[in-house]
This record gives sequence, C-alpha cells and structure tokens, in this order.
Amino acid sequence: MPRIRPGRTRTRRNNRREPLRLSTMAAHDFNVRVGEQKSVICPDCRTWRRIMGDTDLKIREHCVSDRIAEGEEHTLCPGSNQVVIVDIDVRRWQVRQDRLLRDAMPAENRRGTRRLCKPLSPPAPSPIHRIGARRA
Repeated sequence: MPRIRPGRTRTRRNNRREPLRLSTMAAHDFNVRVGEQKSVICPDCRTWRRIMGDTDLKIREHCVSDRIAEGEEHTLCPGSNQVVIVDIDVRRWQVRQDRLLRDAMPAENRRGTRRLCKPLSPPAPSPIHRIGARRA
C-alpha cells in the first residue's frame, strides 16, 4: 500500500531568486483553486509543477529533463525551490477563470436546461383479457 506523502516543503533551501509573485504572471499559468492541488508553470522549463508547503510556498524540486530513466544525467531545473507568493484575491481569480471557461465553450456543447421527456405509450392489453375472450 503506497504511503501518502503530505504536501509540505521538505527543505528550507530556496534558489535565492526573487520570489515569484502570482500577480505578475498570466492568469492561465497557475492554479490556486480551493480544494485542488496548487500548481504553477515553472518559469524556466515551462512545465506544470506542484507548489509545496502550507505557509512557505515553493515550486517542487524537479529535473530539467524527464528522460532520466533513459540514462541521462540528473540535473535540477534552476526553477526548483522557487519561492511563490500568492498576492492575488483567489476567489476573484477563480470567478474570472470560470467565466472565461464558460464563455470559451460554444453553445452547442452545453447541455440544455429543459428536460425533454418522451410521451408515455398506452398500456398494453393484459393477457388476462385475452384468455377470458377465448373461453367465451
């Protein structure tokens, strides 16, 4: 049975760069929705990475190349352990993202709000009536 690892920062180190502020990034480059895993696009390798920690938020340590299993050298991305500062109103950001997502979906793909029921078919004649008609 796999062990569930808590989502907290495992190191006190950071990459000594200026903290990454979400207000300076594009709104579609991060995800800080309530109830979902916080994630951000690494500014160096442009891949989605988890944000670890509860109070001291950092980009999770990751490699430059995803082909380490093929025998390449393990080199860390310079964006690893980058400190992240959430300086936006999360609720307002989420409402804006939901509106953009809803507006981007064409009307044909949305479900209708009316419920269309099929008309009821008349009841079939019961077999008891047929049996009684044969005897008479």
